[in-house]
Amino acid sequence: MEKTNNGKGRKFGWLKQNNADFGGANKEESKKVFDLYYEKGGNFIDTACSYNLGESERFLGDYVSDK
Repeated sequence: MEKTNNGKGRKFGWLKQNNADFGGANKEESKKVFDLYYEKGGNFIDTACSYNLGESERFLGDYVSDK
């Protein structure tokens, strides 16, 4: 995946993963989406405690801690 510089020395993939939809989704299917995103070079995930009442962040925390 092509990366772009944020002007402070960090590079991010041009494709951003929005975490808003993953709190209420099937967890195994969601993990497959994140696995593919990471495999393709994704490294920027948009998340906030307001997404699905914090469930999206809990899911992401569980996903990352399993890696």
